Amino acid sequence: GVSSLELGPDVFECGNFGLLLLNGSSKRIVIRVLRKMVKVTMNRGAQSAGIVTYIRKGKSRSARAVRSRVVNGKRSDLSELVMAKFAHDMGGVVAGELRATAGFRAPQLFQGHTRFATSSVAGFAGGHPHRFTPPANQTHWAYDAAAASYVSHTVNVENFVTHNGDLEFFKLHGEMVPTSKLFGILHWILDHPPPATVDSMGVAGLLDLIRCKGLWIASVRY
Repeated sequence: GVSSLELGPDVFECGNFGLLLLNGSSKRIVIRVLRKMVKVTMNRGAQSAGIVTYIRKGKSRSARAVRSRVVNGKRSDLSELVMAKFAHDMGGVVAGELRATAGFRAPQLFQGHTRFATSSVAGFAGGHPHRFTPPANQTHWAYDAAAASYVSHTVNVENFVTHNGDLEFFKLHGEMVPTSKLFGILHWILDHPPPATVDSMGVAGLLDLIRCKGLWIASVRY
């Protein structure tokens, strides 16, 4: 999201930002750092923003995602709006940051994006992060060295994308498929209608299509 220091503090390349919590002792500063990231990247786009937090509980082999999205008003501060929504979704309030960080555990990943609607309406459905198909429990196969064989586990599968750019067409079997037609193809293959028609949603659908490692049904479909 934010450019390197060599380019100077006033250069912004996109609205993407992210944070990987590796040390549980650092969780108290997560909200402060995320708020600063939103504050800086909203110079790239201040109409909507969102953060998805990947949470793993106990000894679970998979994570579930908590997505917090907002649309900015005319006189409101986008960074404060999205962080208030984030803290609420994580079980706390901005004024009581320690409550909101109670559920953080390392490693934990936070992924976000601030948006300016250049080619579509600045609505909630078009806000990042995008997810095409809803989460679902699926059978995942992986090699177990101790057992010297493949074993299966039921895991939660859901894909999110924060995509800064355009998707004007997609090449499929040598044919250039426009985005409008691609949405119809993805709807048919993934058996789910696109939640929004912004082009980044097409990228989210393609991610659902090509992510198939360990997922037998998804591999056959692909």
